[in-house]
Amino acid sequence: VTVDDWNAAFFRRTFMIKHTATFCGPCYYLSENLHTLEGMRPGRMLYASFYQNSNQGLSLPWAGAYDYMADTRNNTLPTAVINNYGWFAGSYDANTMANMVDEATEKLPASTQIAGQVALNNGTLEANLSIAAKEAGAYHVSVFVLEDGIVHYQVGGGSNYVHNNLTLGEITPKYGQEVQLEAQKVNKVQISGALPTINIDGEAHTSDPANLHVLVVVYKSGSFTSSLGLTPMNLGSYVDNVVNIPVNGFTLLEYEN
Repeated sequence: VTVDDWNAAFFRRTFMIKHTATFCGPCYYLSENLHTLEGMRPGRMLYASFYQNSNQGLSLPWAGAYDYMADTRNNTLPTAVINNYGWFAGSYDANTMANMVDEATEKLPASTQIAGQVALNNGTLEANLSIAAKEAGAYHVSVFVLEDGIVHYQVGGGSNYVHNNLTLGEITPKYGQEVQLEAQKVNKVQISGALPTINIDGEAHTSDPANLHVLVVVYKSGSFTSSLGLTPMNLGSYVDNVVNIPVNGFTLLEYEN
């Protein structure tokens, strides 16, 4: 993986943590609005659904979901965290979220871009990443493991609702593993961990590798205050960029047009 022109702008994506539950009606509408947003801003918003307790059989015993929710200092569902610098509660419409995507793209151009491949071998996920960095420094990298195509009840969506971007867990520490990146270099980063597991209706769920993917999130030191009414979060870093990589697949570097 190489970068031919370091002056070229990296494709800037926004990362949303969506705190949700199957018993939550507004959560369903937020998901539907995210589908609409994808048509408006293709590939710009990547999100991970963090499911909460009491999900009528959809048991997700990943304590990390609650640890992330605690940083918003509220208990409302849905709650959506945008790029680690602000959050909103409730089901925002697609136009409002498009404005959030545009704000990040225009005011926080990405210093990094991520390429790489992810393999699943004997229950272990191995992410071999190439992170192009325009600026040197200590960044943090998170790897969230997501699954699509889980059919289960959802208020508003019925008994056969298809849950996508369902977060099984994270194979890195909360807010990521620290990595030192050199400027104007494609830095090699390797991260591995056990494939997280969940229970559905009290029984162990076997994930289909074809439905698994990871979100690789790069955090950069600093802060940003949105002008769009988000409740601020000043945690010392914000999301510089994020990429989706299918398990047993790969992704390449991407640039702005």
